[in-house]
Amino acid sequence: MSGETKAKAKKRMEKKEKRANEITTPPAQQITPKLGTFRAERHILCNTKNASELERLARVLRTYEWVDHRAKVARKEDQITERDQVDQVRRQKGGATREAGVAEANRVDVPTQRDSEPMTGGRFTQLEEEAKEVEKVVIKLRAQAVIREGAIENEEAAQEASNHELSEVRISFASRRFFFFHIG
Repeated sequence: MSGETKAKAKKRMEKKEKRANEITTPPAQQITPKLGTFRAERHILCNTKNASELERLARVLRTYEWVDHRAKVARKEDQITERDQVDQVRRQKGGATREAGVAEANRVDVPTQRDSEPMTGGRFTQLEEEAKEVEKVVIKLRAQAVIREGAIENEEAAQEASNHELSEVRISFASRRFFFFHIG
């Protein structure tokens, strides 16, 4: 090959290398800065997604805690109510126990009071006497009622017998009239 062809070939080769360098270099120079921007945007986007997810999870957590606290408050209120009811029952039991003690003491004292009252003309004796008088009146009224019921039954029987006799007399009278009427 001649020198001229060699130089031309060399020149063409240099042009092709330069062109190849231009083709490969600019994309690398263009991509690298954009790659950095994309990485920064990806980092911001990931942080935003993470922040949004964190906010959502925080809301879910607050909701759960609120519901949980409400349930605890309700349980505590129930416990307080039960405790109040237990205290009230204990107070009632104490009152009933005291009343039972007083009643037991009174029960023991009643025979003594009853025995001592007739001598002093006490209220108990007066009430007993009134009760006996009322009982006597009731017995008397019952006896009178029984006697009157018997009298009523006797009167009804007598009235029935009289009615029967009257009907027999009417029949007899009617038959006599019939007899006299036909004979005469």
